[in-house]
Amino acid sequence: MKATTILAFLFLICAALPLYAADINDLTYDASGATVTITDCDTAASGALVIPETIEGKPVTSIGYDAFYDCSSLASIAVSEGNMAYSSEDGVLFNKAKTILIVCPGGKSGAYAIPESVTSIGDYAFSDCTSLASVTIPGSVTSTGYEAFWGCTSLTSITIPDGVTSIGQGAFATCTNLTSITIPSSVTSIGDYAFSDCTSLTSIAVSEGNIAYSSEDGVLFNKAKTILIVCPGGNSGAYEIPESVTSIGDYAFDYCTSLPSITIPGSVTSIGDYAFSDCTSLASVTIPGSVTSIGYSAFYGCRSLASVTVPDSVTSIGSSVFRGCSSLANITLPNSITSIGYSAFYGCRSLASVTVPDSVTSIGSSAFRGCSSLANITLPNSVTSIGNYAFRDCSSLTSITFGANSLNNLTELYRATERTEEAKKLERRAERIRAMKR
Repeated sequence: MKATTILAFLFLICAALPLYAADINDLTYDASGATVTITDCDTAASGALVIPETIEGKPVTSIGYDAFYDCSSLASIAVSEGNMAYSSEDGVLFNKAKTILIVCPGGKSGAYAIPESVTSIGDYAFSDCTSLASVTIPGSVTSTGYEAFWGCTSLTSITIPDGVTSIGQGAFATCTNLTSITIPSSVTSIGDYAFSDCTSLTSIAVSEGNIAYSSEDGVLFNKAKTILIVCPGGNSGAYEIPESVTSIGDYAFDYCTSLPSITIPGSVTSIGDYAFSDCTSLASVTIPGSVTSIGYSAFYGCRSLASVTVPDSVTSIGSSVFRGCSSLANITLPNSITSIGYSAFYGCRSLASVTVPDSVTSIGSSAFRGCSSLANITLPNSVTSIGNYAFRDCSSLTSITFGANSLNNLTELYRATERTEEAKKLERRAERIRAMKR
């Protein structure tokens, strides 16, 4: 069920609940069509809220996504007994048969035990229930939905029972006080970033009978330990990836903020999307020559990373790979690189110089944008495409060295370096060439 449908139903049937908006004057809505959609509320208001059946003579039919995102005072949801589709118990919203837990109100606190009739925990069901200290999941549950427990910042422990076969994408992300979790033997599917930004999580254990997953030193792998799936965010100190690993999965080390160094063995051939993003303490990493691909935003936000050598087994620097690596002062690019993706080095403000190898044919939009220490750059004749704003806000850029570039390349360089003194020089040179060709 879509979030808009849930919210539409939820707020149209609930009266006199402790929400922020006091009356219609505290609501933002869209009445441009035949029906009305509530889009926002004034968080400074207080009191009970009743969504009227009509506004400006038009029926209120829906509540926009995130319209009441900050209504953390909502402690109870009530459903009329005659409703054919929904029911409630202890202020929590379910489908009529109470087999699907749809929404636990954000203001619910303390411990909560899910009824044994429930077989599925819906998408966003406990999202941002910041006061829930514990949730008991019964053995009847087989799946947890998309971002089901996202942002439950008071949740310190949770037991996933045997019977659960799938854990949804982002299911426990940003549960910053969750310290440990055990994956039962029944789980066969775990979604991306399921435990991302769990900064207190130091161990993920897997039951021995699980046929899909395994763990070692509290780190989650596939059964054969060829794919590193999740390193818990609370891990600290240096970490050596086992030599059995051939692939570092998407989001594998995402928000591992206390890891100062990671050793990648020569067995690894691929690094996934966001694999090391926001590893803010990561000061050094050596990418071995076995690696052939580095995923989107792989090292995004690694603000302590000072130096990186990319091996010649890699053929492209993807989009946003080193974006926000504000301490990155040195980058070595091999002759195997043919392209530099958009925003690849955006915001690398310590990067003072870059030599682009003569194998590179394209530089993406905003590739070096905001590299405020970049004083010079050398572009080879092989470069035929430069994206917009590739060198924008490079306030120290005084020299761009290149070979026999075409007039078209000079024009692209002007766009790429807009707002710098070097840009003005390039445009004057382009004008002189235009005049010569007339």
